[in-house]
Amino acid sequence: MSESQHKVDETNVLDGMVIFYDVKNGVGQLNAVDGTKYSFSHKAVEGLWIPGAGDMVTFTLADPETAEESLHRVLSVAFKESSQSSVQQDAVMCCPKCRHSVRPRVVIYEGQPDMSFCPDCGAQIGDYARNDKVFWLILSLTLIGVMAIAFWSFG
Repeated sequence: MSESQHKVDETNVLDGMVIFYDVKNGVGQLNAVDGTKYSFSHKAVEGLWIPGAGDMVTFTLADPETAEESLHRVLSVAFKESSQSSVQQDAVMCCPKCRHSVRPRVVIYEGQPDMSFCPDCGAQIGDYARNDKVFWLILSLTLIGVMAIAFWSFG
């Protein structure tokens, strides 16, 4: 059911705060000003903003009679104010596969960025760690080769 098929009026627009947002699974929960908790999916998030715990939002609810399940009850979640001092608006790029403007998700491995991928289609956008690993492998093999030649030459 599309947003246009849902009944939306002023009583369905609420203010609240993001409790959590799981980027990997694309689901989160928010707390309305009246204390009611609502779950939402990544499809409800407006723009390129990534929800974070403590962010103040304005969200729109579907009429409870027309919403199929609880995640479809929240039609849209719009950023209002960050819990942090500033929100990053950089790092938006075009996905080479789906051509959407996205903020890539970065995978961290052993404390270092390993790769980034598109949150919409899952395509790999960047590969950071492999280039470093290849560099260090080539450097190590070169040094071992130089040491071996020096050992055999000067014995």
